[in-house]
Amino acid sequence: MRGKVIATGMLGALVLCAGCGSDRDKGTEAESFTGGLAMKRLQCGDECSYGEIASDFAVRNTKDSFASVWKKLFQGEPPQVDFTAQVVLIALRGQQQTLGNDIRIVGAEKKGETLLVRVKLINKTGLPRRKQCSPYDVVTVEKLPGIKAYQFVNVENDEQLEQTEAL
Repeated sequence: MRGKVIATGMLGALVLCAGCGSDRDKGTEAESFTGGLAMKRLQCGDECSYGEIASDFAVRNTKDSFASVWKKLFQGEPPQVDFTAQVVLIALRGQQQTLGNDIRIVGAEKKGETLLVRVKLINKTGLPRRKQCSPYDVVTVEKLPGIKAYQFVNVENDEQLEQTEAL
């Protein structure tokens, strides 16, 4: 009986840690809805240094501004990005205490002088985590002329999550 309890405890620990610190889908084409701009996922996962409770969103269009935010969130060097042709979109879910909660940038499209960025907030009822995680998604998208603002919206209900300028 004692062996079963230990094995179950270790399996539970593995389940709780699955995906922590991952960079799943790194370098893959991000999902994109019909008519949206092509995107490339730089990194996504559920472990970063973003310790805030609330979600946050950012756009970076220079190497220095991207490197600065990367160092605050992650270890190591930031991925290479051609900032003459691309911008980086960052979505941070904030602290989560339940397995399965996630965030994904699923599309981007130009609407006048605004780039509309569609974000999917994934809410799942799951096992509580022993430590909090901070899901995130980092993608690149084509740099378009004439864009003055970036509006992040919930893909489920078109609710505006944030509007920002690129830094």
